Amino acid sequence: MKVVVNIHRAVLLLLLIQGTAMAQTQFDWPADGESVIGEVQTVRVADGETLLDIAERHGLGYADIRDANLHLDPWLPEVGASVTLPTQYVLPDVTWEGIVINLAEYRLYYFLPDENTIHTFPVGIGRGNTPTPQGDMNITARIPNPTWYPPESIRQRWEEQGREIRRVVPAGPDNPLGPYAINLSAQGYLIHGTNQRFGIGAQTSAGCIRMNNHDIEALVYMTAIGVPVRIIDKPLKIGVTQGKMVMEVHREVNQGTAPASSTDLVYTLTQTRDTNSERAGQIDWDMVELAFTRKTGIPLTISYQ
Repeated sequence: MKVVVNIHRAVLLLLLIQGTAMAQTQFDWPADGESVIGEVQTVRVADGETLLDIAERHGLGYADIRDANLHLDPWLPEVGASVTLPTQYVLPDVTWEGIVINLAEYRLYYFLPDENTIHTFPVGIGRGNTPTPQGDMNITARIPNPTWYPPESIRQRWEEQGREIRRVVPAGPDNPLGPYAINLSAQGYLIHGTNQRFGIGAQTSAGCIRMNNHDIEALVYMTAIGVPVRIIDKPLKIGVTQGKMVMEVHREVNQGTAPASSTDLVYTLTQTRDTNSERAGQIDWDMVELAFTRKTGIPLTISYQ
């Protein structure tokens, strides 16, 4: 058994090195009292690159790269232009255990406290009419070369479009599940790969969680049956790094998931586990307003020095 585990870890390391190229997907556990990992980076657009190419190379999705670079055309950015990479993340304000998926930021976190590591990957989520369910569940199976059984909603769409209605799609290039799938205890829902390269960081699925193929392959080797999975929808996150409070705000994927205005953040800021009434008096409300208005997904410092 130990030999098998070591082989799996060797394969995982190779996948993380080769598949994600320059992307950093693994981080050390933050120091006590802190809740932020990674750092914001910048790169330049090379000839022939789209922002989606850059995003995929750096472990980001469409929403990440779009919201952090609203001044650039995602498909035809100017060659040589500076691109901000929002590769700093406030960890979700939930128990750091197993897999946590935050729909609002199109991101999956896998917490491994025994190994002092956190893995994070961009994901695609369900469309507005077929949303990804929230709640607590767990992994029930890990499936290589999965067969796809299109749900009723997909078959209805095919019928409306005059396309062939298929009830079973075997593994292969036409299969939207990609090379691996992780079955969840929420009936009918998976975490899986994709045959649509630019479907990560967007609402594109019928409710399942989509990942880049190299990411789902790495995740399959790290996980096991029974690992808990929690799906949340939190467009606003508050954290602490190096003694400073930071706020990370994303666009809402569902109505009613964010405060109506920045003044409604008072309760959030004073109730979060990383703040207290004394620290709340040190809040820079101009920076709060800036973060809340721009919704770039980049953590901004909101406490006075």
